[in-house]
Amino acid sequence: NLCYEERIVPVKKMGLMPGVLDLLNWLRSRENVLFVASGVPDNKLLEELERLGIKKFFPNIWGGNVLKEKAIALFLLESGLKPNEVVYVADAAFDIAAGKSNKVFSIGVFSPTRPFELQKEKPDFVVKSMEEVRAVIEGIEKRKIAKRVVRNFNEKILSEVSPTEFNTFKEVINKVQLVVDQYKIP
Repeated sequence: NLCYEERIVPVKKMGLMPGVLDLLNWLRSRENVLFVASGVPDNKLLEELERLGIKKFFPNIWGGNVLKEKAIALFLLESGLKPNEVVYVADAAFDIAAGKSNKVFSIGVFSPTRPFELQKEKPDFVVKSMEEVRAVIEGIEKRKIAKRVVRNFNEKILSEVSPTEFNTFKEVINKVQLVVDQYKIP
């Protein structure tokens, strides 16, 4: 959820969380495909995204008439992405559950109005700001690159070196794997 409540009583006025616009611009600059899944009815959701000036970031928008689990599944189908290529950012336990049911990586955004709710569904990460969302996504990308390097390195070693050289390279691989593992990302 990219919004926050400025006043809970008596009027709910929604605005963008600090850092949302920077995060959306950064994600778009990296050619990420973004989507919104919300319980808000379609027409109200489109109005709100337009009012907030962020509708242009989301080619895929699913409102209240579609369950979030189904919206994520539709996004995976329509985008051609695999679950391990998708990050779902949410602020409620049922949203995290929707992401988990589709096997996508989940980032829970902490809400001071519901401080313990996210832990019910055990998101992959819990963050407090959009800057932290970006840091997690960057960590995921680094891990994927490091895994690819280790895999390619292993293949090259197995095909081109002697057993003695292999043992030396294996030590290097183990050190690289430790760096990869420090991200603790599935």
